[in-house]
Amino acid sequence: MKRIVIFLTTLALLATGCQKQQKFTVSGTLWDAGFPTSAESIAIVSDAIDTPFEAIVEGDAFQIKGAVKKPVLAQLKASGQERLSKQFILEEGAILFKDGSACGTPLNDAILQFSNDITKVLRESNQNLEDSEEALENTFFSFVAEHKDDPCAIFAILKGVTFLTPEAVVRLIGTASSAVQQDATVIAWKERMQHLAE
Repeated sequence: MKRIVIFLTTLALLATGCQKQQKFTVSGTLWDAGFPTSAESIAIVSDAIDTPFEAIVEGDAFQIKGAVKKPVLAQLKASGQERLSKQFILEEGAILFKDGSACGTPLNDAILQFSNDITKVLRESNQNLEDSEEALENTFFSFVAEHKDDPCAIFAILKGVTFLTPEAVVRLIGTASSAVQQDATVIAWKERMQHLAE
């Protein structure tokens, strides 16, 4: 019996230790990422990763390679530009910064389309505020329903703080998965929005 327990424990440890790493490459130019060309280095930071990924900028170009256990919401930051950052999903694949946004991987392409949808709704509903609010809510709620289990939902919630009413943001958070709702940033924003909604 003791051998079986040791064997099962070893298997469990091997399974967690051998979890597939998702390899990524993040590349682009400072200009395409929306940073001044004076930056000397680029870093990827996230609450979900222990150590930032960094690279020296060569000319105007940068490339960062690494691996993560699962897709996470991250920020791209340039040296000397502490307040300026670009949010994106750090996930498996070749992520390219182009025209100020990340693209080339499924979740980053979804975010890019979502951002374009918001711009389209604002452009089309500009004359009627009520129609605009309802169309925006529908855009946000549809996107979070489709991505309720991945970091795109966190991205949408954070963006919703700018575009939606506090009540709508609280409702939006409620439609995400419990894992997304337990994210520290989401919890903090939910508390703020609940306070503003009172």
